[in-house]
Amino acid sequence: MQPPDGEEEGQPSAESMRTLAESLGMDWYFLPVVSGQVTDEQGDEFGEILANAEAPIVAYCRTGARCGCLWALSLRHEHSGEHLVESLKLAGYDMPDFFKRLQG
Repeated sequence: MQPPDGEEEGQPSAESMRTLAESLGMDWYFLPVVSGQVTDEQGDEFGEILANAEAPIVAYCRTGARCGCLWALSLRHEHSGEHLVESLKLAGYDMPDFFKRLQG
């Protein structure tokens, strides 16, 4: 996962990150997510990646919030919204609008 290309000045491109990952023997998956616009479908896609990718798995974004949202959405059919919200809070995230969405 990576922020969309060009989101921030100086950010490495998806292609440069793919090249680096592959040079280290890692598989590369590109799931661009716009900040504040994470969809349920992206969460499902993230869950598929987590289920099928070889561990260890590295997922990243600028602050980690989008990765946290994707993680929670990928597990929403297996865990309660309350459990996912508490897990995100324990990880240091405060995203009231997203928390409402998970619990809704």
